[in-house]
Amino acid sequence: MKGIVLAGGGYYAYLYQDCKKRREEAMNWDLQQVKKDTTRPSNVYYGINWGYRADETIEKTLDTGDVLFFNYDCDKLFSPEEILVCKKQKYLKNLTESDPQNMAFTLKTP
Repeated sequence: MKGIVLAGGGYYAYLYQDCKKRREEAMNWDLQQVKKDTTRPSNVYYGINWGYRADETIEKTLDTGDVLFFNYDCDKLFSPEEILVCKKQKYLKNLTESDPQNMAFTLKTP
């Protein structure tokens, strides 16, 4: 029993440090500017550096009322609790990587 508690505590400590590092990188304005794609003709940025053509495609094809199905990469979340809940949800629902975990509706503003 002690081994399980120690292993769980060690895993939680690892997750905590990893999440802390990820949060700091996400909050670092200078690092975000370095990673940002500067080839965009507009100042629109969707968080993915696939280039401005992908951004234009997203902007032109998504409209109000569209439904998006998506998954989380559980290992990229910002807190150990979120990671554990995400992994628990995937395990309990028996989800594969291709199964949608969540859905969203789009609302496009003029």
